[in-house]
Order: sequence, then C-alpha cells, then structure tokens
Amino acid sequence: MILPYLQFTQRTYRSGGPTGVESVLVRKSMYEGKEPDRDFMGAGSVPRVAEILRQNGYEVEVIDGTYHGRECWMRQDQ
Repeated sequence: MILPYLQFTQRTYRSGGPTGVESVLVRKSMYEGKEPDRDFMGAGSVPRVAEILRQNGYEVEVIDGTYHGRECWMRQDQ
C-alpha cells in the first residue's frame, strides 16, 4: 500500500536514437527491500508514510528515541 507512494519516475538520457541522444524514463524507489517482509526508507519519508496510513484508517505512532528526533516527530505527528 505504501511503496507506490515512495517511488518516482525520472527522465534520463543516453546515446542512441535518430538524433544520437534518446530520453528514457526510469522508475526510482525511495526505499530498499533488504529483508523479506521489511522495507527500509529514509527518515524524511516518515511524515508522508504516517499520513498515508492515517488516511487509510490505521492508527499511527512514530517512536524515535534519538535526542532531537522525539521533539521533531512529536511536533509533526500531533
């Protein structure tokens, strides 16, 4: 449910085509699936993911034990 929101399409260019350069659309992810049943994302994505989950009826609590993280997420997550 969340992963499509953590992807984007980027245009890049490579050699080829009739003019010598062609554009190609590449799908990029802002997460990594390093372990089965787990996806890792950057901390900057947490507010967006929390909001998407709330919009889909989930109750969300963000727990960040770092010194500044708790104050940061408590402000944005209230």
